[in-house]
Amino acid sequence: MSYEEKILSRLIDSYEKKNSGTNRTRPVQVDIKKTFPEYHDILSDAQRDVDTAIDHLQSWGFVTCSQNQQGYYTKVTLIEAAVSQI
Repeated sequence: MSYEEKILSRLIDSYEKKNSGTNRTRPVQVDIKKTFPEYHDILSDAQRDVDTAIDHLQSWGFVTCSQNQQGYYTKVTLIEAAVSQI
């Protein structure tokens, strides 16, 4: 499974849980550091692959992303209007 698929799968799972619960106003997010601990290994293949996956998902209009001062992605937020496309 690609990083794009892993990220989208987690986001969709969270989206479905959110819509079945009571807290529907919170954004659906994935914490990259918690999801992919290998991401913060400097110059690792995982870091490059996760960055590429997030860039793809963002360019497709599925997610928005935040980065820290070092340029690492920290949170990926689902664009809920894109769920039907996903």
